[in-house]
Amino acid sequence: MQTIDLSMTKGDTLIKTITFYDSNDAVIDISGWRMFFTVKKAEYLTSDDDSEAEISINELIGDGTSGIWTLTITHAMTTTTKDVEPGTYKYDLQIVYGTTVTTVMKGDFEITQDVTKEIA
Repeated sequence: MQTIDLSMTKGDTLIKTITFYDSNDAVIDISGWRMFFTVKKAEYLTSDDDSEAEISINELIGDGTSGIWTLTITHAMTTTTKDVEPGTYKYDLQIVYGTTVTTVMKGDFEITQDVTKEIA
């Protein structure tokens, strides 16, 4: 598992491309994998479910022969109708294939305040 800190500016779009390799540095076919990316405030890390998640992505990979998954987060991708407020959160990325669940990435997820409020 890798620990990688991520950050984005409130109101922006974050795009992070992740390529999966095996121990021989060969690309892994990720077709059929389910990706779970969850961002929470630290105080909710011990909750029994993800109902307190600020951002939650659950995506099934169709054609993953390239081994590439692109994480895309927009300012509106929250589990409520509000934008996620600036601050430092925790995240992890879990993959599920068959009955196997593996956490492949985790770290801090920082959202910084934007300056520009309107784009025409």
